[in-house]
Amino acid sequence: MTLQMKERDLRRLGLGHLLQPSQEKGKKTNKFNAEKVVEENKTFDSKHEKRRYDALLQMQRIGLIQDLKTQVKFDLVPKVRYPVAGKTSRGRTYIADFTYMKDGELVVEDAKSKITAQDSTYSLKKHLMMHIHGIEIIEV
Repeated sequence: MTLQMKERDLRRLGLGHLLQPSQEKGKKTNKFNAEKVVEENKTFDSKHEKRRYDALLQMQRIGLIQDLKTQVKFDLVPKVRYPVAGKTSRGRTYIADFTYMKDGELVVEDAKSKITAQDSTYSLKKHLMMHIHGIEIIEV
């Protein structure tokens, strides 16, 4: 007996990455199948990220946080030149979903699901943020 799951069931279980990429021309798919949301000239990588932005905007309006920013870049590793190969490798950065000030402290947040929080590249960048900048990324 063969068990077949529908596309929506795989997505609900966080297994959307197992689906075949979209066959539509020009349509890119996110490796975690998150849908981009565009609103007020801002692009969000997922509906979850957009909801968190709305909540943070409310918090800023009532004075709980200040200086809310989106897509803030942090340098992690500078570019490297390989003299023998004659090539240069680009530097590495981390782009935070949100930064803001709360009680005089910088807070860095990333909208992550349980699956995306386990991504090895993200895990390394989170580690480097703490090591280099002394900043702990808060996952929401």
